[in-house]
Amino acid sequence: GDDLSCLCSVAGNLTVQGAVSAPKLSSVGGDVLAAAPATSFIAPALLTIGGQLQVTSPGITTVDLPVLEDVGGVLVSGTSLTRFSLPRLDRVGGDLEVSNNASLVSGMRFSAVTTIDGSVRFTSNHAMPAYVLFGHLERVDGDLILSDNDAAVTVLGLYALPVLGGSLVVDGNAQLEMLNIGIHLEGIGGSLQVTNNGELLLVETFPVLTRIGM
Repeated sequence: GDDLSCLCSVAGNLTVQGAVSAPKLSSVGGDVLAAAPATSFIAPALLTIGGQLQVTSPGITTVDLPVLEDVGGVLVSGTSLTRFSLPRLDRVGGDLEVSNNASLVSGMRFSAVTTIDGSVRFTSNHAMPAYVLFGHLERVDGDLILSDNDAAVTVLGLYALPVLGGSLVVDGNAQLEMLNIGIHLEGIGGSLQVTNNGELLLVETFPVLTRIGM
């Protein structure tokens, strides 16, 4: 792998090739691109990514960014990751999408996120058994979509969000039994769609929702 032990910042894009460790890297001004043949990206001091974090390599098994706080957008799709988590992430300047990751079974909590300027899409992560969504999220300007997650039994969270800018869609999650989200959600700017979740038994959600399609 590549040991970028002296690299502290990148003004433009950073392309991950193979296994990359960057222990002192604190900022990337452009995108971080981990397409094939990337296998791992470890950056324990990385605080900000001005552009997108794009992880799309089918062979990547590790992404470790434990202190990342601010990113322009996140796309994690078609990987071999078993776990994906950004525990200190506070703001996403665009979309947050995690999709088509067949081996993903843990993480996905994003517990520190407060602001997402775009949409959230968690789709077709067929091994993920549960989602605990955004305990401190205060603003989402776009949609929130959870669809076609075949193994997801429970979806919990969105406990701090007062208003969703776009639509809320929970669709086609074949094993979903419990949905408990949005206890403080008062308004949804688009539509509300909870459909095609054939095993859904318990819905404890939206007790104060008064406005849809604002």
